[in-house]
Amino acid sequence: SGLPYYLDLCVDTYFQIIDRGEIPTVEEFKELEKEKIFERFMRYLSLEEQETLKILANARFYTKEIFSKLVVEFKTGYPVTAMYQLSNFSFISEDNDIFYIHDLMRKSLISFQNNELNNDVNDFLFRYYDSKIKVLEVKEITQESEEALKEAFYHKKNMLQVEDLSKWFNSYSES
Repeated sequence: SGLPYYLDLCVDTYFQIIDRGEIPTVEEFKELEKEKIFERFMRYLSLEEQETLKILANARFYTKEIFSKLVVEFKTGYPVTAMYQLSNFSFISEDNDIFYIHDLMRKSLISFQNNELNNDVNDFLFRYYDSKIKVLEVKEITQESEEALKEAFYHKKNMLQVEDLSKWFNSYSES
């Protein structure tokens, strides 16, 4: 049930409290409900960290480019230059300059934001990936363009009804 994730989140919260110059108390850590652990963690983040994490959670992964585009587009207030600092949380992993937020954290962050913001971020990410595949010729399909198609599909399906998604997807299969 994600026990290591929740334990790591408690450790992250502990260090957030210390970084604020406060002394953690036993009372702050005796909650056992999973939702309370997440809410407590969010309480100790700055507004800029909260908003940036919520935006990033909509992406299944992010790179330095995607991080920069999202932070600038949605004006989270978090410095683009501090990406690696934010990526030090236990729920963010990195593989070859691609960053992943743990699925339980992504779900919690997405549920912590309103649907309009969720749609706006999915729309932005869809347009980002869609622009990468619009100019392709069938003979020029690469691993990167396949990934862009998968991500565009993922974000489009989070925004639309099945019929609209089908029309969009068919526009690529017909060309």
